[in-house]
Amino acid sequence: MTVPTFASRGTARLTYAGGPLHLDLFAVRPVAVEPGVFDDGRVAGRFLGGLHVTFAPSATAAVDGFYYYNVNPQVALVGAAGYERTETTGVRLRGQRGAADGSVGAIGQTGDAGGRPVRAFALHADAGWRFGPDASSPHVAVRADVLSGGDPAGHAVGTFDALYPNVSYSTEATIEAPANLVQVGTVARSTRLPR
Repeated sequence: MTVPTFASRGTARLTYAGGPLHLDLFAVRPVAVEPGVFDDGRVAGRFLGGLHVTFAPSATAAVDGFYYYNVNPQVALVGAAGYERTETTGVRLRGQRGAADGSVGAIGQTGDAGGRPVRAFALHADAGWRFGPDASSPHVAVRADVLSGGDPAGHAVGTFDALYPNVSYSTEATIEAPANLVQVGTVARSTRLPR
């Protein structure tokens, strides 16, 4: 089934879901969040478009692939500031078997920022165990993330720019963002692959 969606402020989305395949194609003009109701205006020059594809041949395995094209006229990264144009491509494999589940993913980012080439990456892996039969049962997971960092003296910008990150990346303290980061730890997760 194909579901087109059009919203104000320059948003377009096309979704296809059929059998094991789910596809989202989108283009947006990000807005500046302002106090008040329905008064957010576009950020001049900002654009984000992309494609996200999920192939789930069974209830216990899936692969996700995505491509995002981003334009930001005012970015500030380690070693670069100014106009940014990036292309971000990634893949994630995820699955579960019985009480065990896990995923592994890789993301590459290219383009230019502040007049310098961008060569950045992110890697992710996790493995978990659920102590019960359903999604509300306790779940323990070990997760590892590597997000590339920048060298101000280097030729290319190496800082991975998570386009619209969850600022509570590791904890609700919001003291770090997903860039220039190597992290291994335990995490709580309450969802499994959709059945």
